[in-house]
Amino acid sequence: MRYALRQLFHAPGYAVVAILSLAFGIAATTAVYSVVYGVLINPYPYRGADRMVVFSLRTSTGATGMGLFVREFVELEKLDVFDGVVGMDTWPATLTGEGLPEAVQLSRISANTFEYLGIPPMLGREFTANAASYGRDPDRVAVLTYAFWQSHYGKDLRVIGKIIRLDREIYTIIGVAPPRLLWSYGDVYVPLRLADDAPAFGFEARLKPGISIQRAQAQLQPLFERFARENPKRFPPNFQVRVVKKIEAAGKDSRTALLLLELGSFFLLAVACANVSILQLARGAARSHELAVRAAVGATRRRLAGQLLAESLLLAVAGASVGIAAAWRLPAIAEYWLPRGIFPRETDIHLSFPVLVFSTAMALAAALASGIAPAVQLSLPRLAEWIQAGNRHATISRAGRRTHSPLIAFQVALTLLLLAGAGAAARSLLALQKTTLGYDPEHLLLARVPVAEGSYTTHSSRTVFFEEIRRLIAASPLIESVALLQGEGAPPHGGWREPVEIFGEPARTGAAAQIFRVTPGYFATLKIPLLHGRAWSEEEHARPARVAVINRAMEKRFWPAGNPVGQKLRFRGFRAGSFQVDVPLSNDWLEIVGVAGDVPNRGLGEPPQPAAYVPYTLVEDDSIVIVARAKDDPLAAVRPIREIVGSVDANQAVVETDTAQN
Repeated sequence: MRYALRQLFHAPGYAVVAILSLAFGIAATTAVYSVVYGVLINPYPYRGADRMVVFSLRTSTGATGMGLFVREFVELEKLDVFDGVVGMDTWPATLTGEGLPEAVQLSRISANTFEYLGIPPMLGREFTANAASYGRDPDRVAVLTYAFWQSHYGKDLRVIGKIIRLDREIYTIIGVAPPRLLWSYGDVYVPLRLADDAPAFGFEARLKPGISIQRAQAQLQPLFERFARENPKRFPPNFQVRVVKKIEAAGKDSRTALLLLELGSFFLLAVACANVSILQLARGAARSHELAVRAAVGATRRRLAGQLLAESLLLAVAGASVGIAAAWRLPAIAEYWLPRGIFPRETDIHLSFPVLVFSTAMALAAALASGIAPAVQLSLPRLAEWIQAGNRHATISRAGRRTHSPLIAFQVALTLLLLAGAGAAARSLLALQKTTLGYDPEHLLLARVPVAEGSYTTHSSRTVFFEEIRRLIAASPLIESVALLQGEGAPPHGGWREPVEIFGEPARTGAAAQIFRVTPGYFATLKIPLLHGRAWSEEEHARPARVAVINRAMEKRFWPAGNPVGQKLRFRGFRAGSFQVDVPLSNDWLEIVGVAGDVPNRGLGEPPQPAAYVPYTLVEDDSIVIVARAKDDPLAAVRPIREIVGSVDANQAVVETDTAQN
């Protein structure tokens, strides 16, 4: 090893180039693997996270989530395939008491949650078993997340025992969770109400060791079929219970992209190894006289190969050291730039011990990959013939050229493959940049106003509240125009999707469209052109009239040869669900009064889907999205909008403010 080190010192140019080549490949592989490990392998810090499972109901049209009532939750706890079941229900709540009302995510969780997760609070205590027992009101106690404690209490160690007012209820703070305990996307945790009249809530479970997914599904299917017979409106027909590992569900949106990125980094490391192999072969040709002398005086082929592999190992160790040092900050940079929605909040991307073990293994693999060909080629006994022939010049033998050529071909092939992948990614990016939006996102501000629990429970009171907010925002000197939107349907996202029927036509199998519930000024505010007809009037909006504006995609799908204005359609499932209020009418047919231009409603990379815009006053959610076009900087309107909402109701907050461009 000392001799190998001296040889590298005698050829610093060669050593630096080889080390940097390996360092670049190892740095890329290490950084990408740290993301893969943090997102796909170990995203959760909880006990038995690899056995935690989530549930859905699968039908012929897709999968849907589900909630349980208390009696159903008790039945689920009795199954012998789980060693823990927890309930949770997370909704925005209004924090009052200091300054403007503020919306926080309030997670109501079953009392066993902290024990289930295996992580106690870092300050104070967790909930007792009696904090949320069956048949009684839960205790008014709260545990704060670390981020909420930091932002609202400045890490005050005396926070235990203080009170916090949420949705007009007073809670006593009893604990602070550690930084990575971010269960159920909450800011504040309170006990879940487990009463027979409580609404349905979400749930998760952890399998007992050795229990398979298939066995769990076999026990759950008859149980949920019984639930469906007892309450058929809550369950779709012909469903199958689907159980999925929580880790797999968390990584489903990013798994393919991350694995392809990891494969690309392996290719990059392979190119680096091939490059170092070629450098070693070239240097071996220059050292041919030295190697021939050593072979002539008795050095065995194994000894020569070992010497050459020792040099490769030193290069790999040096390359790994430089590569890991270079990759030290890359995971944090990647975590900052990656979209937050593609991995859980608990994910901690860093160079952990498993990642360092992986990097070490990559270094050893790189040493073998880059050194094996030179070691085999340059340790051949016929090198001794070079001395007998009086050869004093650095030449590459025919055998050496036979080794060079495949390495160069391998290097070129991988490089072309990487370039092809980069070109495909660049084409996709350019295609997204050239996507026709169909609306103008410039100066658009989006802000959600959730209704505080127990407030505005009737259709009329909720409408008055939302419309007063719209009226006051429209009068603001900072605002050019404003509209209201229900649900999650701001472009490029989709709306409420339901099967659709056309009046006077037989039902079409699989015919469906998205429903966007908006105010009549929505098209003018977003600058979506009206191609035919008109939008509904303010008077029709207030009634509310059974009218609709469809998009161009729906016109082409259902009326390819004629003008749909005046035609009628209906959505069978367009009824108020949980936390919604509607206007019961005997006539559920909607008259088409206009056709609007297409806007993305299934992401930027997909063509627009058939969609209909209707007055939101037909079916109202327990929150509204404000879509305001500012005259200048949209973010400058955030505080005035908060103040307007607070002036209408001091217990209402504004959440999720962002620009349409973001």
